[in-house]
Amino acid sequence: MLPTDASRITREKTEALIETIREKVPGLAIRTTLIAGHPGETEEDFNEMMSFVERMRFDRLGVFPYSHEDNTHS
Repeated sequence: MLPTDASRITREKTEALIETIREKVPGLAIRTTLIAGHPGETEEDFNEMMSFVERMRFDRLGVFPYSHEDNTHS
């Protein structure tokens, strides 16, 4: 069953969660990994991802180009 709109992950919810975690745990390091160049990704999509990365100030960040793999959903 798909989640309802109220339970879906959004950029806004993710940003709020990261900020809350940082406020509650001083000195915490946050890291993430992203994939860029997914089929159908637009320049606008890419720029939104870049803006998100800049706002979130990750301590460690890995970014990899999309690479098709057989028998995967992406």
